[in-house]
This record gives sequence, C-alpha cells and structure tokens, in this order.
Amino acid sequence: MIHSTVFSKRPKTTLRPVWPLAMRMIMGLVIPAMIIRIANGHTGRKGVFGKLEKTVLWIMIAAFFLRLVGPQIVPGAYLRWLDLAAACWFAAFGLLAWRYIPQLAQPRIDGREH
Repeated sequence: MIHSTVFSKRPKTTLRPVWPLAMRMIMGLVIPAMIIRIANGHTGRKGVFGKLEKTVLWIMIAAFFLRLVGPQIVPGAYLRWLDLAAACWFAAFGLLAWRYIPQLAQPRIDGREH
C-alpha cells in the first residue's frame, strides 16, 4: 500500500495559472459594463456608453495590467502594484456611483413605471 503523503508532495513551481487573472479582467470589465447598461435601462436612458463610461472601462483595464504586469516587472513592489490596482477599482466604481446614484434616485426620464 502506498502512503498518501507520496501523492501530496508536488514539486513547487513559480509559475501560476493564468486563468484566475483572466477571470479578474473579464469580471473587472463585465461588472462595470453591466452596471452601466442596467442603470441606463432602469432610468429610461439609452444603453450607450458615453465618455465617462468608456473611461471607467479603461481604468479597469489599467487595473488589470497593473495587477498582472507590474509584479512581473518589479516583483519586490508587489504590494504597491496591488495598491495601484485597488486604487483603479476604487476610482472606477466611485465614478460609476457619482454618475448613477443620483439618476437611480430619481423617476425615469421617459415617465414609465418599472
């Protein structure tokens, strides 16, 4: 009978799977895009992306690259890269809140009920 610890000892590598980071980028873009689209629809506005909305998505792309590429360039500053990416998320969702909370608190512009 083979002891279970034989199978539990795997060689340690420095390579990490890419898909968790790819999922972060996908979710980092899908979540604000859906907030924009749904907020526009629920307030009776067209589901188009204006300048501010596109800026929010570019900020989220920047956050992804800060989180992914930064630590590859300067691994010793990992926490700084993480802080910068978090600041991008904060800025992006702060802009969305600044734009959409007042709109969502008012009646629809087309006069229809939800």
